Amino acid sequence: MDVLKCVVVGDSNVGKTSLIMTYVQSAFYENSIPTVFDSHIVTVNHGEANKSRQLVVCDTAGQETYDRLRPLSYPDTHVFLLCFSVNNSTSLSNVIEKWHWELKHHSPNTPIILVGTKSDLRASAPTDKAVSSERGCQVAREIKAIKYIECSARHQDGLHRLFVEAIAAADMPRGDNGRADGGNRNSLNGLKTLCSVL
Repeated sequence: MDVLKCVVVGDSNVGKTSLIMTYVQSAFYENSIPTVFDSHIVTVNHGEANKSRQLVVCDTAGQETYDRLRPLSYPDTHVFLLCFSVNNSTSLSNVIEKWHWELKHHSPNTPIILVGTKSDLRASAPTDKAVSSERGCQVAREIKAIKYIECSARHQDGLHRLFVEAIAAADMPRGDNGRADGGNRNSLNGLKTLCSVL
């Protein structure tokens, strides 16, 4: 069985570690210790045959202090989960202004899934901080993410779907040059962004 690599990136405190650990442990993980780098192997059952695939999920630091170290985890990545918190519009601004460009610079042909975390907290966020599902979809199209998915680690809403979609994106055919676009420079750009709000 091939092991696929998924790297999770985004600002500090957007819920990257909770998302990963809740999926791994099947119970909400609430821990405020910042991550520098961590990895977990998860088995994801998907498809009509409920086929099992292994995914190495790498949790990265969002702090600016680690901007030079974080890209060391990017080589051989099959898919990125680019996270922001739906109750923090600044984290979405950073997707556009920082994260998208960092990923495109270091891994220009690796598919990106834009992930809106903490969907359970949207309603309680101040109006000027909350990010609508429509805005998340719009940004996903702008950065040419292949999917936009919202999830809640606290309630485990959308987590399984997120990792099934990560496997599907990581399984995209790759050309002889290793690109996920099968060798066609424009094929990832031509994909339509699909939005899933659960």
